[in-house]
Amino acid sequence: MTIAVKPVEMKDRPYVELCVEDFGVGMTEATLSRLFDPFFTTKGRDKGTGLGLSVSDSIVKDHGGFIEVESVLGEFARFRVFLPVNGPEVIVDAPAMAKEQTE
Repeated sequence: MTIAVKPVEMKDRPYVELCVEDFGVGMTEATLSRLFDPFFTTKGRDKGTGLGLSVSDSIVKDHGGFIEVESVLGEFARFRVFLPVNGPEVIVDAPAMAKEQTE
């Protein structure tokens, strides 16, 4: 079963997308519902503050973007960060840039 935290409606403008995923245990519906709550953590005591995703969400929203989360329990979790492009649109060929940097 796929569980997703749906983003606000995208505005008609270009966005840059950053996608991070892992193929671990995924998240339950209960975890997803509190994912961006300040101080919420699935870690044990003294193992973290639970501020990372809350702060990340605030920073992204302050810049006019949003975070979309998708998870399949027992399979993966995927975070897609969308940030609006400000100024003239620039198309970057990331694989070509990476190749140039290694040469």
